Amino acid sequence: MIEQAIQIIAEKLNRHLKNAFSSNENLVEVSNIVGQDGAVSPNVDNKLVLFVVNIEQEILANRHVHDRLPGPGRVPVISKPAYMNIYICLAGTFSGKNYSESLKLLSHAIGFLHNNCVFDHSNTPELDPVFNKLVFEYVNLDIRDLSNLWGVITGKYLPSALYKVRMVPVGVEQLTGQDHAIHGGSTAVNRKD
Repeated sequence: MIEQAIQIIAEKLNRHLKNAFSSNENLVEVSNIVGQDGAVSPNVDNKLVLFVVNIEQEILANRHVHDRLPGPGRVPVISKPAYMNIYICLAGTFSGKNYSESLKLLSHAIGFLHNNCVFDHSNTPELDPVFNKLVFEYVNLDIRDLSNLWGVITGKYLPSALYKVRMVPVGVEQLTGQDHAIHGGSTAVNRKD
């Protein structure tokens, strides 16, 4: 599910930027900036790179992980998907005389996500039905946090924007067991087998 969310974000950004800059090529690339060997990834030159920085559990959405459906006799126990928040970074990898292109692309991407801070089925028909919506929240970093982040990523700062993408489901709703519904008086009590 995480990869689907990232691909949808990249596709929507690419459509917007291609239109804004009358370009035929993709301007957003989903990739690491630096590979495991420490070398710069070959496909990221002169692109706006989209990559995952962190994944955290969405606490409020995950409070009820199991649902017991009411009914007589045995009742099914349904496990819900876990909902995660994904921190994504958009970084411009243009250098030298093309440095200002990083700022231009990044500005347009930030503007697009500001004006379209929720992707749902009405404005993103290609959104998989498993997603209710994706909500974007810009994350402000102070200089120390920004330095720490880029120290981990590459050791060298690139013009970038960090977003928290809320409510990304991981896993699917599934039947995980059955309970006995024990009726006593006016209330039913569920006992798990």
